[in-house]
Amino acid sequence: MANGGTSGEDRCAKAFNTQLEEVTRCSYFKNNGSVPPAGTELTVEFSQRLTVQTLQGEVLGYLPTKYNFLKPCMDDGYNYEGVVTSSTNTPVASITVDIAAQ
Repeated sequence: MANGGTSGEDRCAKAFNTQLEEVTRCSYFKNNGSVPPAGTELTVEFSQRLTVQTLQGEVLGYLPTKYNFLKPCMDDGYNYEGVVTSSTNTPVASITVDIAAQ
């Protein structure tokens, strides 16, 4: 079982809150011209990078590289889901999410 490190803490099972990267370059923003509202449900997928997507498959943004430990967790069967907790289009488009293992 992956634990995302050797500290004894199971980081795979730990929930977290983070701001997404490259929001304006991703399909959701390109298709809609704005960020999604708070409350939008999401999932984490791996496609060259850890991507955060709507349940319909539109990419909202990318997880910061400090969360790369999630990839081995996902390989071991963990799934990650969450919700947009805040979002804004100005001054710079940004999305903050809560994510937890399912």
